[in-house]
Amino acid sequence: MTQSTNYQELHRHLKALNMVAPQMKQAVDATRDHDRRLSELETKMAVAYRVATEVRDQKTESFVASLRGSRNGAAEVDALAKYARAGIEIHNTISTAEPAEGGYTVTPVLSDTLRAKLHDVSAMARIVSRATLDRGNTWLQPINTDLAGATWVAEKDARNANTAPSFEQAEITLDELASLVPITQRAIDDSFYDLGGFLVQNMGAQFARSIGDALLNGDGDKKPNGLLSYDTTDEPDGVRDWFKLQHINTEAASSFGSTGPEKLVDLAYSLRAPYRPNARWMMSRATASAIRKMKDDDGRFIWRDGLEEGQPATLLGHPVELDEFMPEIGTDSLSVAFGDFAQCYTMIERPGLRLLRDPYTVKGSVLFYAYQRIGGGVINSEAVKFLRFGVTPSE
Repeated sequence: MTQSTNYQELHRHLKALNMVAPQMKQAVDATRDHDRRLSELETKMAVAYRVATEVRDQKTESFVASLRGSRNGAAEVDALAKYARAGIEIHNTISTAEPAEGGYTVTPVLSDTLRAKLHDVSAMARIVSRATLDRGNTWLQPINTDLAGATWVAEKDARNANTAPSFEQAEITLDELASLVPITQRAIDDSFYDLGGFLVQNMGAQFARSIGDALLNGDGDKKPNGLLSYDTTDEPDGVRDWFKLQHINTEAASSFGSTGPEKLVDLAYSLRAPYRPNARWMMSRATASAIRKMKDDDGRFIWRDGLEEGQPATLLGHPVELDEFMPEIGTDSLSVAFGDFAQCYTMIERPGLRLLRDPYTVKGSVLFYAYQRIGGGVINSEAVKFLRFGVTPSE
């Protein structure tokens, strides 16, 4: 090959390189812009989580202060401290429930405040329906799973009997949640120690986390049947058993796969019209992080942050609830739920928090034994659907 031919070949390659250079630069710039936007999004999420954590901590710190803000609440916290220090029962604020050594007591204002703390910790507890069981141990509810038949008739046509409606019965039993808090005698003797406030915060945190976890993951053994403990199937409404819930498969093990936004749309529209007005999403923060990065076919994020402080984010037009007790994405996990949780699940409770003071078992300390009776279960399996991170089994 001559030197002239080499120059011509080199010139041809340089010309081709110059032609594709703008496209190469554009691709590099697009990659850098994508990385920059992703970094900004992750930074915003980290800031949002830090702010949410600070708000939660502020609520915890002001928990007792809110009690003391009302006359009944302040009286009850002070009475609780007196009872903790000396076993003195003040009957107009802390009432005796049943005679027992050490004194069982019922604290109504404290119970209401612990319920509010539960709502701060557990989204599930905040959005399900609640019922109070004053007597007995079991809550029963008949469920009409199939409406009675109806027939169009003319004026003089015979009216024949129609198909009778079908019924199921939900049965939810009360379970007992107990907390044992030891406090040293020295702390009890210290008059400057906010003993009543300590009991409120300590028991409140333990009860709230335990109940929030059980409402989703409880296995029914000495605890409620959590929403995630029920069997699921890909069968639609009207076909599967009443107490089985429906799931939509992502068709990719442990991930959204390549069609994540489409699967979320499928899940949203698997819910029938009666349950859509109050429908919402529920997931963990880790799952929300993955969804926040998803875009539609036009390149727009499908996640929308709340326009004002205190408003929830929305996904496909419905509010999003973050619950730390929802499972993170894994093989066959049910990490995204969508529906009307109030129609799906009922939490029952016996009113009042019971408290027993035990100064005898552990020398140098006083044990405070508190318990509540809580139950929960699915009432309507059509009202909530799951996204299952797995593949549809082959027939």
